[in-house]
Amino acid sequence: MKLRHLTLAAGLFGVVVSNQTFAVGLGELKLNSALNEPLDAEIQLLNVGELSELEMLVGLGSQKDFDNAGVERPFSLTDLRFEVDLSKPGNPVILVTSRKPLREPFVDFLVEVDWPTGRLLR
Repeated sequence: MKLRHLTLAAGLFGVVVSNQTFAVGLGELKLNSALNEPLDAEIQLLNVGELSELEMLVGLGSQKDFDNAGVERPFSLTDLRFEVDLSKPGNPVILVTSRKPLREPFVDFLVEVDWPTGRLLR
């Protein structure tokens, strides 16, 4: 009898927790600016669920993250700004902008997304 109650409690806990835990994902990057203009881009957010803008912290990966990924982190990347935009239902995005024009045709950077139950680095 005790094992039956324990199994029922574990199953119920699994159902409750599985509805609360999910993995936020990142989709494609859409570039809205041209070379020699300030960066204006959007990164699609996937599986946001019921999270709000205040529950997600988005930014440039740390120097350690760049080192671990084997990606150079030039100083110019510190000008990048990241903002979560959930205002369009069905199309949540991260807005990536810069104040200064980008002079390089290709830019590699790591985006870090933190939320209460997880972290994503891409």
